[in-house]
Amino acid sequence: MINLISVVFKQELSYLKMQAKSIELYVNSQDLNSIVIVVNDSIDILASIDPLWYGINSHKVKILHFSELISESDLSAFVSQSGWDTQQICKLLAASISNVDWNMIIDAKTLFICPLVLTNLITLDNKAFSNPAEISHHFIAERDFVQQYFNINLNNHYIGPGGVPFLMHSSTVRSLIEYIKLHENISLTEFFFRYSVTEFLLYSGYVLFLFKKYNALYQIHHPDKYIYHHIADSQILEFDLIMQFIHQHANTITISLHRRAYPLLTDKQKTCWCELLYSKKLIDSVEDTKNELNTILVG
Repeated sequence: MINLISVVFKQELSYLKMQAKSIELYVNSQDLNSIVIVVNDSIDILASIDPLWYGINSHKVKILHFSELISESDLSAFVSQSGWDTQQICKLLAASISNVDWNMIIDAKTLFICPLVLTNLITLDNKAFSNPAEISHHFIAERDFVQQYFNINLNNHYIGPGGVPFLMHSSTVRSLIEYIKLHENISLTEFFFRYSVTEFLLYSGYVLFLFKKYNALYQIHHPDKYIYHHIADSQILEFDLIMQFIHQHANTITISLHRRAYPLLTDKQKTCWCELLYSKKLIDSVEDTKNELNTILVG
């Protein structure tokens, strides 16, 4: 069994509701231990999230506010940072308190669109299937820091897919947090604010440092097992090709569209996106959803 961990803020609540439907439709409830929703926003957002969105999985939903993960001494510093930084801390801390071995880290905009088969994620000897992902040029400083900190060579690759959904090992995250506390005498939160780092690079570097190789925890998989597609605002010119690829490959298990990307789409492309969601039974109306996203997913 796995936990799903989703970090959410107010502007993505519409996608969270779609995600809940996608989990009910495409994730076997018997494979799910818990669905952990971490609100990285005002505490009153908790009341806007209804466990009933998750249908047959409603009893497995745990809704947390970030303040339940962050120590009281770190709270003032935490709330002063950008949401992009703090969501990374939330992902690691939520995984660290997991009561199962493996967690799938997702964003609110991550939507399942085909059946998730657990044996395509976790091997019989309890390794997670993954492919190394090339480190983007945007994260060269973070890469260099992690390499120097752990005295390792990442060979410009880290644990795939280079973003969400990301399979994270609970006890290894706990070990990472303890390592930082022991060697730096600071919390994970302080560590993130002190150094230039990202959650998946830090975790990947620690896995390599601890086990000397990724395949101690991760098994290289053939692309036929599953594919993920995340469309960022920098990929708008590739939108039509990506959509064509998604339609042609039935083993695409998740899709996502960054909230900054949606306003950059043409009206025809917005319709195309919403038609895909409709075809996967995640929404009831193409036009209503398009209008709602036009209003909400801005900035």
